[in-house]
Amino acid sequence: MKIIKKEKILQEVISYIQKAKKEICMTMKFDDDVIIIPQVYFDILDQKLLEGVKIKRLCFGGVKEFGRFTNEKIPHGEYVCKLTKSKEYKRMIIIDKKYLFYKSKQAFVFSDNKQRIEEYSQYFISKWNI
Repeated sequence: MKIIKKEKILQEVISYIQKAKKEICMTMKFDDDVIIIPQVYFDILDQKLLEGVKIKRLCFGGVKEFGRFTNEKIPHGEYVCKLTKSKEYKRMIIIDKKYLFYKSKQAFVFSDNKQRIEEYSQYFISKWNI
C-alpha cells in the first residue's frame, strides 16, 4: 500500500492505465469526478480501447448527468458505462486485477495487494448488478 499525494494521483493512475492489457474497472461520481478529469485521461482510455482493453465504468449520480457524460466521452464497443442505483460510492480503479487505486477518507491509495483488490472487485461487481 502506498499513499499518493492529491496533486500526483492523476499522473500515477495514468501511468498504470497505460500498462493495462485486459480490463479496467472504475467508478465515477458525477458531482466530484467529471469536473477534475482532463481530456488527456480520456484520450489514453480511448487508446487502450483501440488496443483491445475492456473498460467498465460504474457511475453514481443522476440520469441527466449520466446521459450527458455517456454521449460526450468515449463511444466504443469495449467501453461499458453503467449508472447504478446504489448510493454507496467508493472512488476506485482496478487495472487488470493487479493494481488498485482508491480514495480513503484521508488520502489516495495505491495497492497491488490481492486481497484488497478482491475486496474492491467484489464491491464493484455488487454495485454493477444493482
